[in-house]
Amino acid sequence: MSAGFKHVDDHPLYKNLIVPGVENALLTLEGAEENIYLFRGPGAGPDPTTDSMIADAKNILHMRD
Repeated sequence: MSAGFKHVDDHPLYKNLIVPGVENALLTLEGAEENIYLFRGPGAGPDPTTDSMIADAKNILHMRD
């Protein structure tokens, strides 16, 4: 499992995660990329989304302490 900011050139499927505006995307792979599922939907907005990502990053960093 991986989440967060991605460089779209790191994997050919990451370009599917580019969504218009402030939306969310979830990409799942089953097996050796034979079954690909992409889900998109509205996001919470730029401020709540950014705040949540920063809070998650801080929590992850504190777990390593």
